[in-house]
Amino acid sequence: MNWRTLLELDAACLFCQNTYKEDATWRSILGIEGASELCPACRKKLHPLQAGCAVCQHPVGADTVTCPDCKRHPEIDFIQRSLYPYDDFMQEIISTFKYRGDAVLATLFSPKLAKLAKTLGPFDLHVPIPLHHAREWERGFNQAELLGADLPLTHVLSRPEATRKKSKLTRDERHAQKTLFSVETKVDGARILLIDDIYTTGATFRSAASVLYANGARSVRGVTVARAIMRNMGEQSGK
Repeated sequence: MNWRTLLELDAACLFCQNTYKEDATWRSILGIEGASELCPACRKKLHPLQAGCAVCQHPVGADTVTCPDCKRHPEIDFIQRSLYPYDDFMQEIISTFKYRGDAVLATLFSPKLAKLAKTLGPFDLHVPIPLHHAREWERGFNQAELLGADLPLTHVLSRPEATRKKSKLTRDERHAQKTLFSVETKVDGARILLIDDIYTTGATFRSAASVLYANGARSVRGVTVARAIMRNMGEQSGK
């Protein structure tokens, strides 16, 4: 056995389940941290989202500050940032996480979302976007809560009425929906961070921000794992 073998750890990818060898570090040898949770092949498929629209991070031209979609909603002071574009690989991961019950996949992103939050903060309240209780019961968990596990979460919002799944609505139908949320906790003067899995049209976040501002919030920002990248700003899907 050579030194190279001694300094490797056996690991299994949380997503594809393939086993792989991971170089050991002093932190892993001492048990402070484990091996990376994605295999090298899966890690290569993750592409950090680059800078874009000043509000929502959607790609824009070199001379453009705000995308056309955000220009339609100048009345709400809101900024959000995402870790990755919602490409085919991210769609596979999030679908496995949300709809096939593989909740452990949230651990891939919760520490990264906590770091991303610091670039927008500080915050007084870290608020996961809630599901309607029937939807949460059906799924078995709220994905936003799991993704925000590395932050001190406060359950400020509730979703009193069940709505059709966002993926089943057109862009115009999303924006035409009435206020989705109620505020359950005092937020006067609070700097609030919203947490969710995907940002697409911004309808969900804007609805939450509107009701929070109406109840006295000082500022509202948001973070998500993925940001849908639309070929044109009239496409549908997402939040």
